[in-house]
Amino acid sequence: MTMTDMLWRSLRISVSLAIFVSAVSWTVSLALLVAGCRPGQDVKVTDLVSEPIHFAGEDSLLFRFPSKIRIFDTLAIVQTRNDEMLQIFRYPEFEYQASLGRRGRGAGEILGISAFEVIGDTLSLMEMASKSIYGYSLRDVFDARKELSSIRAYRELRDPLLSCDFGESDIVSVYASSDSRLSVMSRDGSGLRNSSYGMLEDKTGVSEKIPPEYLPTLWQSVLAYDAGAGVAASATMLGDVIEIFDVSDMSRKAVVGPGGFPNVYKDGASVSVGRIDGYFDIVIDDARIYALYSGADRKEQSRLNRGGEDVPYGGDIVRVYDFGGTLLEEYHLDRHVCSICIDSPLSMIVAIDSNSENIICSFKF
Repeated sequence: MTMTDMLWRSLRISVSLAIFVSAVSWTVSLALLVAGCRPGQDVKVTDLVSEPIHFAGEDSLLFRFPSKIRIFDTLAIVQTRNDEMLQIFRYPEFEYQASLGRRGRGAGEILGISAFEVIGDTLSLMEMASKSIYGYSLRDVFDARKELSSIRAYRELRDPLLSCDFGESDIVSVYASSDSRLSVMSRDGSGLRNSSYGMLEDKTGVSEKIPPEYLPTLWQSVLAYDAGAGVAASATMLGDVIEIFDVSDMSRKAVVGPGGFPNVYKDGASVSVGRIDGYFDIVIDDARIYALYSGADRKEQSRLNRGGEDVPYGGDIVRVYDFGGTLLEEYHLDRHVCSICIDSPLSMIVAIDSNSENIICSFKF
């Protein structure tokens, strides 16, 4: 190859890369955040050591397959797969108060809980199957009465609905849709707004060609909504993608980390959904987004499981972003946890570790 050929080849590569980057930015109609903010670049990394939290009247039967923890002022609520799905504690003492949300199809029962919030003296629950919000009066709960009331069904929510969260006034939902990724609706059923953009497109050429029927599973997401800030954030459970939405103007920013887009992988003749374990939880607190990430290779995990080795469940990295999508710092945890919440006044992460006998733990940061 002559020197001229080498220079011409180098020029073509440079131009192709420039065109590619421009095309990606234009196609998805958002800012893909790169310099100074993507995971894997130079950010402050802090190793955090866990401390077990022991609670009054400790009973492991309260924690059958715990999946989520949230703190609301003086209450901590843990979601489990018990017959009564929500375990209520006084916080920070973790003194057990009540169990709510009986699973079933009968009167006063619900099939599952996709989101819950404490607003005033009401604990509200979203049941995904019926697209309905139910509520408990906390005053009644603490008086040993557990009457579940139906607040409203939201038939306006579309399918495939991946995740939703809500505040006092609005419901925010994300979808596996090429037409609209996000919707915001008032809790009185009015004012439904759909985004003009769909799911992000992977233009890197790395991903396998994905059949449309796989997309709802691949793009399963955890979602957090801060009604006061007007910001929602979703993170893919089978990829390394975070989307940050300003619900006032329905704009979006996205951060695509080193783990890449949700994708399938081939294992012999079969195709499996999800190359990596992505994000297990996401919360918004004090103008910061905290995202619990794993990045574990699912094919390797499958191999280890077949060999009889224990594979810890959850993530061990907490990434902290501002609302602009800038990665501010990372916390590396000394154990895998499946859910987190933030106690900002105490500079503490409270988490669930379903791999350990000490199910609830904390990390000071």
